[in-house]
Amino acid sequence: MVLSNQPDIPIFPPGDLLSDEPPLETYRHLKQLIVLLTSLERFWGDRQGWLWSEELKLYLGVVNDQVRFFTPAGELVFTPEEAEIQERQRAENIQAENDRLRQKLLELGINPNEL
Repeated sequence: MVLSNQPDIPIFPPGDLLSDEPPLETYRHLKQLIVLLTSLERFWGDRQGWLWSEELKLYLGVVNDQVRFFTPAGELVFTPEEAEIQERQRAENIQAENDRLRQKLLELGINPNEL
């Protein structure tokens, strides 16, 4: 290993090199790319960058660094765990409402078991 006090200076080819070859990207090609990218941004902009899966008939998007599914209407598709939590909360809410109504009937002097 050779140590040197001189910084590494990159060597560039001379700037006056001429070539008979056509440029790889012409100005027309650049304009076509800009039109394409602008169109794609407009097309995907309304869906926040989501991708459509034709096989699943769902959008795929990223939420909290996780790939998630969305319905065509834009609603998040729950994972099985999230669906279970939602169902449990719904059942608890129904039970709480039933208990409240039962208590109200008892306050009015009506026995709910006799209805």
